[in-house]
Amino acid sequence: MKCMKHYIFGIIILISWQNANSQGFDWIKSWRLPSDSPDVFIGGYTGFGMNTEIVDARSFSDVLDCCQFKSGSGYDFRVGLTGEYWLMGDVSMQAQIGFGSTIASFNASRQDSILFIDPADEKTRSEILLRDYTLTSRIQSLELAMIAKKRLFASHFSVAMGFLGAITLPNESMHELEMKVSVPGVQLDREYYTTNEMVKGIEVSGFIFKPIIRCEYDIAIFNEAYIKPYIQTDITLNSRVTREDPWRSLTVLGGFSILFSY
Repeated sequence: MKCMKHYIFGIIILISWQNANSQGFDWIKSWRLPSDSPDVFIGGYTGFGMNTEIVDARSFSDVLDCCQFKSGSGYDFRVGLTGEYWLMGDVSMQAQIGFGSTIASFNASRQDSILFIDPADEKTRSEILLRDYTLTSRIQSLELAMIAKKRLFASHFSVAMGFLGAITLPNESMHELEMKVSVPGVQLDREYYTTNEMVKGIEVSGFIFKPIIRCEYDIAIFNEAYIKPYIQTDITLNSRVTREDPWRSLTVLGGFSILFSY
């Protein structure tokens, strides 16, 4: 009879251990008081990363005829609410809704020959006039994401894949153009430039679709709550502007989420 009691107690512990590890954590308060572990968690997330902005000679050409901009760079900031539902001990589904802000910069140069009268000998000379252009774009959006996650090697390390849809917020996109003028080998008496000239006519796409690949690591902070740092990369499949003006963004960012049982 005593052996049978130990056997039954062992089965209870085993079942409780399996339930307690639905997220890979031992959250049983007491082995004498087995209980189910939660499988739904909600919380918040934030992330910051760098972008590679991919454009070509056609990009912005219908609006800016000064020059051809090259691929640029920028950064992304994201913040919002997230939820995670554990389908089993090592597989979960995540949903996110939040705010995203993108700032991108593009550079271009143009050179022209100019004639001027040298005051030293009053002779006409030819020099190269350089114009350096910087286009800065700021885009804000409402972001929705669905992500599937799989833990690896019975550890808290996970890989995740999913997609993100970004809805561009109306009247929240700005594009500014700056130009600086210089003459190689000549010290100008003052700096010639135009700053923050607003550019109109760049029509931003209303919706952007991005596939996501992410690596995460879950860390328990206290009973039924955990934090997960992550590294993520995503790329826009459709252009940020019109079809005639290709512009895509490759983003690599890092961040973290904090989740609590629901």
